Amino acid sequence: MNVRAFAGLLLAAFACGCAHPRPRSMPPRPRGWIEVSGGIADLQSPRNDVVGDALVLGLGGGLDFLRGAQDLGFELGVVASEHALDPDYVDFGEDDYDVNVFRFHGGARATTELGALPFTVYVRGGWFFRSEFDESNNGLGEDGWGTYVGGGLEYIVEPDIRFGPFVTFQRGAEDGLEEWLFGFSARFYVDE
Repeated sequence: MNVRAFAGLLLAAFACGCAHPRPRSMPPRPRGWIEVSGGIADLQSPRNDVVGDALVLGLGGGLDFLRGAQDLGFELGVVASEHALDPDYVDFGEDDYDVNVFRFHGGARATTELGALPFTVYVRGGWFFRSEFDESNNGLGEDGWGTYVGGGLEYIVEPDIRFGPFVTFQRGAEDGLEEWLFGFSARFYVDE
């Protein structure tokens, strides 16, 4: 899917949610939250021949500045994955090696509720630092800065518990490495 089309759909959903006020009976939720996520990292680069796609696990948190039907806040987190190296392209003899990748990110998140529906839509963006550890010590691990954009849909289980699918696109500023992260996340609001 084209990134611009996806961003346009998320912004349209955000605008639709702005037209519906928050029900008065719902109490304000806490400002702070933690999030756990899991999914797939789809690497989009020439290195895809050597470094395969992988499962990802993430842990993050944030703080909302607004607590109404529309929220704006910041987020921090880390996403980790272990990518297998393709033995057809890299010959390490009898040993199998992996590249362990950690993505440390920080940025902004805008969320809106979808009126009376028990869903929220969010968009996010910011900067990340990607750190790779090559177990083979053959120079395949690369570190670098970049930017990310993404979004998701969350089902409101309780005012303080939400879960749903997400997609995030990351692009390295120095190496041009592009990566799509797809998966599911669960967000839990916690008291300050």
